[in-house]
Amino acid sequence: MSSSGTGTDTDADAPTGSDSAAAHPRFADALRESGLDVETRRFPAATRAAAEAAAALGCALSEIVKSLIFEADGVPVLVRHPRTPSRMRTTS
Repeated sequence: MSSSGTGTDTDADAPTGSDSAAAHPRFADALRESGLDVETRRFPAATRAAAEAAAALGCALSEIVKSLIFEADGVPVLVRHPRTPSRMRTTS
């Protein structure tokens, strides 16, 4: 997982300096409290666009997906959306 700065007021307690590679403290706390043992990375520069994320990770743009988490009837739902139009699918 990765977390990048957005310039919003929620980044006020984000790591800086030598801790800049660490996850946002609230995000890391939530993972730990949920019992999840995952590696997180915080990039030194913002990765607001898929192309920026691909460049930061050193992978192809086609390997980047938008991840959204919603809560539906109390159950978390993960939606992974491909970033390239050729991979988009619609359902009827």
